[in-house]
Amino acid sequence: MTTRVHVEPIQARPTEPTRRRGVLIVNPYSSGMTSARERTIVRALREHLDVEVRRTERPGHATRMAAALTDRSEHDVVIACGGDGTANEVLNGLALGNDTAGERPDFAIIPAGGTNVLARSVGHPNHPVKALKVLIDGIVAGRTRTINLGTMDERTYMFSAGVGLDGELIKRMDARRSGRRPSDLAHLTQILGLYASSRFSFTDTMTVHVEGSTTPDLRAAFVLVGNTTPMTYVGNFAMHMMPEASLEGGLDFVAPQRANAAFAIRNAMQSLGFDRAKRRLVSDEKLQLHHDVAGFTVTCEEPTAVQADGEYLGDRTHITFGLLRNAVNLVV
Repeated sequence: MTTRVHVEPIQARPTEPTRRRGVLIVNPYSSGMTSARERTIVRALREHLDVEVRRTERPGHATRMAAALTDRSEHDVVIACGGDGTANEVLNGLALGNDTAGERPDFAIIPAGGTNVLARSVGHPNHPVKALKVLIDGIVAGRTRTINLGTMDERTYMFSAGVGLDGELIKRMDARRSGRRPSDLAHLTQILGLYASSRFSFTDTMTVHVEGSTTPDLRAAFVLVGNTTPMTYVGNFAMHMMPEASLEGGLDFVAPQRANAAFAIRNAMQSLGFDRAKRRLVSDEKLQLHHDVAGFTVTCEEPTAVQADGEYLGDRTHITFGLLRNAVNLVV
């Protein structure tokens, strides 16, 4: 007689989901960062992913740190914790190009600077700990938005760049800066000083050539370039100078031929949304507004200050603007 033996089927043990691997690059000198906030951020991240912490010590340090983090097989996400300058440095270290989004780690921003334009423009709270609370699910799940980035000569930028007025403003602010970011009032004072030194009117001193355009080259007093909107913030108020700009689109820019004080006031009011009876206070023709272009060049009659993402990059006479399509996956 055969005895049957009942064998219980082996139950597979549930496997733990693979934890994502991240690198947090922190600028401890950012205006919104404190030691306590850094500890809170690191503790929260380590509850959900394996994260290595690196701290910047000087300008340009974040770029050198990020240069070693371009292998997606080793790192799932690179997180910049600081201001717009820190985020810009990290992106410039990732060796981005056209269609590199799938080859590089995801990129996340924890806003800890004074203005935090890109982070705020995609909906993050303007506070590092509050932003992390809403961002951490996206970091863990890998929830991203594939974005385009702008280039200015050798530099990659996230949201804005410029030649002339804003470059000179940042140049002057950097010259008088000591420690934390100057206030919005200090910026306004410097803008007034710039207009006063030019007798309250900027005239055309540069030529703009748009790639693939059949229209004549433009003469311009200054050039402001945007890769998204808003271009910047004044306190809690967003300034939409190029309201149709998009992180998934091409470059937008304004290049007015002349800009007196009245023009500047009307344009500022329009950018802040104070259009009278929904009428534009400055026409697109006077702004020489261009939307969704792939690239252009600016030639200046004399060396002129340039900036990218709020960083002064020197005085130049010939500047080439370009676009990197599908450059990086931004965590949202």
